[in-house]
Amino acid sequence: MLRRKIWRTAAILFTSLLVPASSVLAATSAPAAAPTISGFTPQQGVPGTKVTITGTGLAGAQIQFNGAPADTVVRASATKIIVRVPTEVTTGPILVTTAQGTAQTKTSFTILATPPSSIPKPKHPKPLITAFTPTRGAAGTQVTLTGKNFGGATWVKFGGVRATFRVPSTTRIIATVPKGGRSGKISVHTSAGLSISPRLFTFSAGA
Repeated sequence: MLRRKIWRTAAILFTSLLVPASSVLAATSAPAAAPTISGFTPQQGVPGTKVTITGTGLAGAQIQFNGAPADTVVRASATKIIVRVPTEVTTGPILVTTAQGTAQTKTSFTILATPPSSIPKPKHPKPLITAFTPTRGAAGTQVTLTGKNFGGATWVKFGGVRATFRVPSTTRIIATVPKGGRSGKISVHTSAGLSISPRLFTFSAGA
């Protein structure tokens, strides 16, 4: 009888010790908080401008400027992200997205037509697309773009989809229509700026 009472007392004590342990485990496994934005600077600029975003829960975040993804993150931590403004963008709020949620700035980032005096102007003239041929085709079709200032082109897009390309001269680009492409204008980007074709390229899946 005495042995049974001892075992019962030991079981009660063991159970009471488990309660605080489980509480500690719950506290340490609490989900991460959604991101917050406390501010950003500068408030305006052109594509390529470095923008510093401050807040909390920013580690691993994806940044959008008025819906346009920012491809270039210069530096990132849980409380600060330095990112470059994407090329194809308009004035609007900045969005920060992580697995825990999304935060949006209360004010918009203003896209300027020309760089302010604090941002050096490009040394080279912007590219210009004057024509392209053929005007329609399927994935894999080679399209020749003519124009000027194509030297140093960083990317070519068909309807917003990146394509492989080569630059035989500053007045000509030969690009391959990408898989998953769609009808739309062709755009060429260099360090000096962006050029968008005056007419649409028609994507034909069966061409």
